[in-house]
Amino acid sequence: MSIEAKIEIYELISKQDNAYDSENLEKFLDTWADGGVFSSNAFGYTEGKPALKEWFLNFQKMFNGKRHVVSNHEVNVDGDKATAYCYLSVFERVGTPALLGTATFTDTIIKDNDGKWRFIRRDQFVDPSLKLQ
Repeated sequence: MSIEAKIEIYELISKQDNAYDSENLEKFLDTWADGGVFSSNAFGYTEGKPALKEWFLNFQKMFNGKRHVVSNHEVNVDGDKATAYCYLSVFERVGTPALLGTATFTDTIIKDNDGKWRFIRRDQFVDPSLKLQ
């Protein structure tokens, strides 16, 4: 397991959360392999880039004014496949700063044909304290 691969995967995870905060659809889609799956106990099941694009656009209003912070990474690399686990904390960044909710991600990641690491599956478990508006 190379340290370079782990760093690239940490950056992949951060890139996706930064895409939410900057409302950058292109950056978000670039984190996904074709046929990628996002599954969440709070935000449903989405499969494939066209559906992920639609999901992102539908939830863009919810991302506005938020800061997504990932931490406590565990990354295991095996050749061109990897698994990762991390925490997610979401903060309000407009008005009074506040912690809005927490979650975990359990990821399956592949090294794509272009040599970039991308999510093939991302399972999110949102903690029960989150109050969706």
